[in-house]
Amino acid sequence: MHLPRRACLMLTVLLFSVTFIRFVPAQEKTATTIEFRKLKALLPDSFGKFERTSSSGERSSAFGISVSYAEATYGNDDGGQITIKLTDMGGMPGISAMASGAWASVEMERETDTGFERTTEYKGYKVM
Repeated sequence: MHLPRRACLMLTVLLFSVTFIRFVPAQEKTATTIEFRKLKALLPDSFGKFERTSSSGERSSAFGISVSYAEATYGNDDGGQITIKLTDMGGMPGISAMASGAWASVEMERETDTGFERTTEYKGYKVM
């Protein structure tokens, strides 16, 4: 894939469990998200001509809803930039089943002077 100079591609993968999708019964009061350090370990050090320049991760919880994410930014010698963000929304009891169904039908594309975001499929999973 050719990316224009200073292009930015955000890839958000919704991970509902280690196997990517988990349905949490509505009556279940608590659900756990994947530890953000484990998500961070899934991000490559480099790919193609892009080397990782920074990474971060976080887990937050409020009102019984927890979300965990890790992201990394990659750059190349031509000034290209790619950001990959992995998000686990598995800590949303009752909502995860609905969200996984809704997420499967989402189509989105956005472009700015410095990059773009869009939905696509990767290895059978919906990503943005």
